[in-house]
Amino acid sequence: MLLFSSLFAACDYLRATRTAGKVLKFKVETLSQSAQSWLASGLQAAVLDRCPRCPEYLSIDLAGMTKWTKEDFAKVWSSCRATRSTLGEIRIRSAMHHLAAGSRDAARVEFEYVRDHFDCGIPYLHQMIGLLAGNATGRTVEGCCHGTAERVRPAVRRSAGLFSPTFCHRIGGLARELWNRSYEPRLKMIPDLA
Repeated sequence: MLLFSSLFAACDYLRATRTAGKVLKFKVETLSQSAQSWLASGLQAAVLDRCPRCPEYLSIDLAGMTKWTKEDFAKVWSSCRATRSTLGEIRIRSAMHHLAAGSRDAARVEFEYVRDHFDCGIPYLHQMIGLLAGNATGRTVEGCCHGTAERVRPAVRRSAGLFSPTFCHRIGGLARELWNRSYEPRLKMIPDLA
C-alpha cells in the first residue's frame, strides 16, 4: 500500500511510473483500522511518500501499523518529512551557490532534483525552473532531469497545470491555456454537491 502525505506526490507517482491507480483520502485517526483491512486483503506492508524515481523507500509492516495511534504516525511522518526537508535544503543551497557563480544550468539541475525527489507540490519551484530554462543556452546539462532547455520549458508549462489558474498565469500565457484545455473542463463536469 502506498501512502502519500500530499495529493501532488500521489499524482506524481502515478504519472512518473505510468501506473494505473486512484488516489483516495483517509483520516489519520482511521489508520489502524485501514491497516487491518489492508492486511485482511493480503497486503503485508505500506510505503510512506514513495519517490517514483528512487530505488530506496521506507517499508512499514502493516501488522505493526494496526497498533499505531495518531501520535505514532506523526512521529514516523515527521521523521521522514524532516529528512526530506533537510536533503532538499542542501540542494536548494547548492542551487543558490550555482546561481551566485553564474551557473544557471547547474542551479536548474538542483531545483529539478528537489522537485522530482523531495516535493513536487511547491509551485514556486516549478516557476524557478521555468525561469531558468527560459534563460538557458539550450545545451544538454549533465544530470539534468529533462535535458535541454527546449525540453524543460514545455514540461514546466504542463506541470503548472497542477496548480491554480492564478499561478499558471505567473508562469506564462501558454500555461494558462493548458489549464483551460486540461483541467477547467473537468472541474465543470463535477456536480454541485450543495
